[in-house]
Amino acid sequence: MEYPRLRPLEAFPVEHEGKQMLGLRDPDGYLEGPLLMPMDIVSVLKLFDGTNSLRDIQAAVMQQHTQLLDTEQLEGFVKELDQALVLDSDHFRAEVAEQHAAFQRLTVRPAALAGRSYPEEPEELTHLLSEYFTAPGGPGTLPAEDGQPDGRLAAIIAPHIDYARGGPCYAYAYKALKESCRASCFVILGTCHRPMSHPFVLTRKAFQTPFGVVPTDGAFIDSLQARVDGDLFADEFAHRSEHTIELQVAFLQHVMAGSQPFRIVPVLVGSFHEAVATGTSPMALEPIGQFIEALRETLDEQPGSVCLVGSADLAHVGPQFGDPAPLGQSDWDRVRRDDLALMDHAVAVDAEGLFQEVTAQGDRNRICGFPPIYTLLAALEDGMEGGLLNYGQWPSPHGTVTYASLAYRKPDATG
Repeated sequence: MEYPRLRPLEAFPVEHEGKQMLGLRDPDGYLEGPLLMPMDIVSVLKLFDGTNSLRDIQAAVMQQHTQLLDTEQLEGFVKELDQALVLDSDHFRAEVAEQHAAFQRLTVRPAALAGRSYPEEPEELTHLLSEYFTAPGGPGTLPAEDGQPDGRLAAIIAPHIDYARGGPCYAYAYKALKESCRASCFVILGTCHRPMSHPFVLTRKAFQTPFGVVPTDGAFIDSLQARVDGDLFADEFAHRSEHTIELQVAFLQHVMAGSQPFRIVPVLVGSFHEAVATGTSPMALEPIGQFIEALRETLDEQPGSVCLVGSADLAHVGPQFGDPAPLGQSDWDRVRRDDLALMDHAVAVDAEGLFQEVTAQGDRNRICGFPPIYTLLAALEDGMEGGLLNYGQWPSPHGTVTYASLAYRKPDATG
């Protein structure tokens, strides 16, 4: 490859085995995980822009570092990057085509995180999830299996941060679900961390976790697609490695064990950047407004049998996410104030107020879960009663993530 070009990747500093490293993450999901490289390689990688030949790169390295990068060494480095799917090349495009074709052939989406972010053995996973309910700061044990839910719960919002950091916060949402939900179908609105051509993307593939396979609700999915002009499956490949739905499915299986079987409607929700950047309500943007109206109408066809699940984290701040300096207590306090201002609108089931608060803050905290939270709030029936169950932060100076659990219930008819 005479003129190597890097693909668009997310770059971030990371400490690994006591050394500062450069992390490269693929928003499109073709890389298995972050690729770690020595930090001193950054100046060389910047030359991989498609306009510099190998000879140009050698000359630039010599000028910048007075160090000879011989041809064989450089060609070997380029080949390694190409094999790692880091470069925009014929090899990369062939791999993309094969990955898409392989995923298209599947009827079941395999668990992407089992054995990596959580145990792949069902007994170990059961033990892990059970512990989050009784852990310090957790909500307490689940109700007995013979308890009768009152059926008032219509929706929850839970984190999608990894279990190890946010497990007890998940548990608050799922305890509320276990106590008060009778639904047999769960519409899971998951944050999508990769670019998509449509703000929403569906899949008909069942979801597999160590607890087994959960089928999708084909009739609900077909009804949604029939009410929307765009192709809601155009970016279906995004479901392959996106974790935000899988983590909710495993928790659902855990708390629903012993109850009636259930189905899911997996919906990945993309960026609402245009709305935030222009100050235009998401409902005024046709692809978003049309989908939310379609979701409302489809929910109306099945009263009482469907529960919405929003899979959403809140702030992403610190050098790992693009901020210039490490964080301290004053930063975490400010982020908490910002988050709780957002949660006030979420509790009030005020989608537009939430949007206005995000725009007023200038999205300085990079609220990655705003799109699914907005969609959930906008789709709920009037009169729902929201409640903030738990709020948490994972306060690292280099990269802090915050999250919350909320529940939405129908008014108590006996009250």
